[in-house]
Amino acid sequence: MDSLADHTSRRTTGRHGPDPESGGATAAINRVLLLAGALLFINGISVTLIAALIPVAISSAIVITFVTALTVASALWYLVRRNPARTRAAIEATRPLIESLTERDRARRQGGL
Repeated sequence: MDSLADHTSRRTTGRHGPDPESGGATAAINRVLLLAGALLFINGISVTLIAALIPVAISSAIVITFVTALTVASALWYLVRRNPARTRAAIEATRPLIESLTERDRARRQGGL
């Protein structure tokens, strides 16, 4: 009884070049299409992962902003409680700047500038 290897070796014995039954150009086109499909599949997976991670990134940014604001607020609150006189002096020193910005905004809102 012949083995499968004997049949394949007999079939290709004495031939040179590609097997005429393999379809030469068709096989090349199939390889290109398979490669393009694989690249599109990989691209689709990466786009899907990015789309899935966008909400996580947005949530992280919101949490980071909130925690930073709380940290700054608590640091300011600590400084105010530690030395109220210095805090009042700092507020009084910045009052002209705040009033000038407020006046400029008021004029802008009323159409003056």
